[in-house]
Amino acid sequence: MKKIALFLLIIFTKVNAQENNYSLTQVVTRQDIEQKIYSKDSTANALVIYEKGYSYVDKSSFRLNTKISKKLKVFNKNGFKHAEITLPIYDNKKGKKEKIKDINATIYNIENGKVIKTKLKNSDIIEEKYNDNYTLIKFAFPNVKEGSVINYSYTIDSPFMYKYKSWNFQDEIPKLYSEYNASIPGNWEYNTKLVGGKKLFHNKSKLEKKCLESGSANANCVISTYIMKDIPAFINEDYMTSRDNYLARIEYELKTFRGFDGRVEHITKSWKTVDNEIKKDTDLGRELQKQSRVKGIFSNEITQYNNPLDKAKAILKYVQKNYSWNEKFNLFENISVKNLLNEKSGSVGDINTLLYLQLKEYNIDVKPIILSTRSNGFITQIYPVLTDFNYLIVKADIDGKTYLLDATEDYLYFGQIPFRCLNQYGRELNFNSIGSLYNIEIKDMSLQTYSYELNLNSNNVIKGNVNYKSNGYHSLDSRKAYFRNPNSYTEAYENEYNSIRFSDFNVTNTQQTDDDFIINFNIETTTDSVGNNIYLNPFLFKFFDENPFKLQERSYPIDFGFKDAYIYSIKINIDETYKISEIPKSLSLKLPQNKGSLLFSTQQAGNTVSMYFKLSFNETIYDSAYYEGLKTIMDRVVDILNNTLIVLEKKD
Repeated sequence: MKKIALFLLIIFTKVNAQENNYSLTQVVTRQDIEQKIYSKDSTANALVIYEKGYSYVDKSSFRLNTKISKKLKVFNKNGFKHAEITLPIYDNKKGKKEKIKDINATIYNIENGKVIKTKLKNSDIIEEKYNDNYTLIKFAFPNVKEGSVINYSYTIDSPFMYKYKSWNFQDEIPKLYSEYNASIPGNWEYNTKLVGGKKLFHNKSKLEKKCLESGSANANCVISTYIMKDIPAFINEDYMTSRDNYLARIEYELKTFRGFDGRVEHITKSWKTVDNEIKKDTDLGRELQKQSRVKGIFSNEITQYNNPLDKAKAILKYVQKNYSWNEKFNLFENISVKNLLNEKSGSVGDINTLLYLQLKEYNIDVKPIILSTRSNGFITQIYPVLTDFNYLIVKADIDGKTYLLDATEDYLYFGQIPFRCLNQYGRELNFNSIGSLYNIEIKDMSLQTYSYELNLNSNNVIKGNVNYKSNGYHSLDSRKAYFRNPNSYTEAYENEYNSIRFSDFNVTNTQQTDDDFIINFNIETTTDSVGNNIYLNPFLFKFFDENPFKLQERSYPIDFGFKDAYIYSIKINIDETYKISEIPKSLSLKLPQNKGSLLFSTQQAGNTVSMYFKLSFNETIYDSAYYEGLKTIMDRVVDILNNTLIVLEKKD
């Protein structure tokens, strides 16, 4: 036992010593170059050993300067791309432009036992126009090898004080040490936001007096230092919104500016002020109030409905059918219902503004809701940031029930909004009073169900009838695929399951905006046999081929967008010429507080085997603390679907 303990102590000491051989300074050491891996993440292709940033207002130019230095280790060829540096600089085309200056870079290698330094030449730095507003400064290090250490620094010179330099502590490769220092004069007051949920190792501030002067006036600066250590790489995985929601970083939003001449500008305003500005100063606000735009544009058939719900459904269907989305997300500007009516095609803002006005025209209680799509990131809740928003939907209250509506897609049923809109919160606009935060919560569960009865004959041939049913967001995908091209939909089944012969495909619901999607078909296939034994996997159709959760640890939430469940109900009638030797064991797993579950049950009655499988996710969003539990459940799900076998033996 003592030998084992000593052995483990030696291993720990070696690993710890190896970890500590990295120098957490800008200076490159021989040990930095000789290191082969990062022990906390052996899969890392590269590692930021040390980085530091310092932002301050230049005393003479009054421009925002940010000095950045970084020391990077390359482990293998897959890490070479991190030795290619791209720095974007912004030009507002109104006389203000960022600059990159003081680029210094060196690459370090060991050759023939000696440390060799190769400096970056000016000719290695190129400038490339990206678009009207952005230019890219690029440089790639010569002589990059496995094991190289790269050391570089540069300064960003910016006239845009309203957008104080943000700092990303986290990236797609791990970091050992990341430090950011921000010197902010008292003239500028910012909302400071730490994003990503990771804790700071160090967070302190100090006062520097008279850091900025103009004539006889001066300002003090608060210098804040933020440090994070041992930051894991951020790896994208299924069931997440924008990575910008979770990357550990510091962001600034200018709240108030006080000039040396006494003037005060409040940049971040109250929601009351912003609501009023949306109403009066944006195309969206103005168009939402032009009720006369929609008078008499609909056919008289709308007026035949007395029931408000039927009337609202008819209006939604009319807009869906007659106006197409051009896939633009215009929200506050370039909104024109008049142009939409003429051209029959428009942006999200155009189409859903028309929907809002038309519902209101027929006395439906409606409110516009602005939101940010999943790929666009979360909205800031504590103060208004209009650039966070990029989408418009309509909330309708009818007979005591609330419906969220969107007319940009033909296949959305009444009360369903696109998946891209399921991003937690939006803001309900109310031009008669102050608007409010709105929780975009999908309460109904989306389902996928396979129900089938199979018959295995004495020739190892399986025949049966399959019923597939889906609803909610699962049926939305099915309806899109089927109604766009029914032949392609059935061919997809045949191509994916080419060992099965399909016939008599029949869709029982014929409306492309029905909630339920139901399809029925017949199948025929054969089973695997080894000698006298038959091995039958009853899960002929797979919801999952592999576990979507592969990370050792996930630091950000698991966001499904909606609650959902997957069900199999299977009955297998086996010919009497076979003896059932083995059936799968039943299984039940649950997440804490019944937030999710897996139930798999099997029963045998004579030569008939019945199976029931249900996987339920009872929450739309799971905290990362549930990741291990979800990963375990999905491991079992994939194992059941791929490896479940009924073993049969041919009777003599």
